[in-house]
Amino acid sequence: MNIFFALMLLQGIVQKPELEMFWSTRPLLDTPYIRQVMTSQRFLLLLCCLHFVTNTSLPQDISKAEKSFAKIKPVFDFLIDKFSTVYVPNENIAVDESLMLFKGRLAMKQYIPLKRARFGLKLYELCESGSGYLWKALVHTGPSMALKNSADCLKSSQIVMTLVDELLGKGYCVYVDNYYTLPMLFRELHKQQTDAIGTVRLNRKHMPAQLKVKIPRGSTVARYSEELMSLKWLDKKEVMMLSTYHDESMSEIEKRGVKKNKPVVIVDYNNSMGAVDSADQMLTTYPAERNRHKVWYKKFFRHLLSLAVLNAYILYKKTMAAIQCHTLNSDFY
Repeated sequence: MNIFFALMLLQGIVQKPELEMFWSTRPLLDTPYIRQVMTSQRFLLLLCCLHFVTNTSLPQDISKAEKSFAKIKPVFDFLIDKFSTVYVPNENIAVDESLMLFKGRLAMKQYIPLKRARFGLKLYELCESGSGYLWKALVHTGPSMALKNSADCLKSSQIVMTLVDELLGKGYCVYVDNYYTLPMLFRELHKQQTDAIGTVRLNRKHMPAQLKVKIPRGSTVARYSEELMSLKWLDKKEVMMLSTYHDESMSEIEKRGVKKNKPVVIVDYNNSMGAVDSADQMLTTYPAERNRHKVWYKKFFRHLLSLAVLNAYILYKKTMAAIQCHTLNSDFY
């Protein structure tokens, strides 16, 4: 089985349109090593029999989406538990959505036009800013998802509270986009010693009406309410931010040789929010999942393998950097 999983990962590095081509003896397609470690008949038999849960043990009184997810839920739960056990993330974390491409028939399938895949299985992920390490994740299975309660009882807030539940009260700073940003959620996080920063929509509840006024380009307007700071900055278009950590101070940045002032809250947001997108970008370089998988949970299993390898690679880089730093300090003294 270890060889079987290794070949799945190798197929993401040495990519070919058909599985049979990996065992081809034609000079243009020949990959001798794969034939040496496992025959094509053995590999295809294992792939055909790959299964994770006995169908007769599946509960019947649940939705179609939950019944579909139950076919791989033990593997998903095991890996996510390991991800959050072996490593403690740095103080900056990001919550965002990820989409695994799947165009077949599936009750859980979602459509997100802004994502590259657009159709597929949606995951809510909590990643470490900077490295992209996936620490916690939830699979979207519809209204029946098991989520933590939130003050405003909105699903977006409940998703954030569920993902950061084990990190509350430890001084973390959560970065989110405008789907999750709500004043009530930010207040609730702040009460539990967790800062929050995100872009926000002006039509959200409890947002100050003063931010709706027009302002000249390059200027800002900010309003405060106890621990909350809401800010609007006009560059090429209006950008609205909500933060429990920043004020309206500005920072000078240089872009393409041109210096200009930008709010510190936006600079920090741009530096820390792209963790999930960065992880997705790294996964697309060597994808273990194949586009023509007709069975969704087999493709999702390959995706989980890729996530495990990515997290292992990130931890390897961190370990090597720590060893080099320790070696340099030892040589210095």
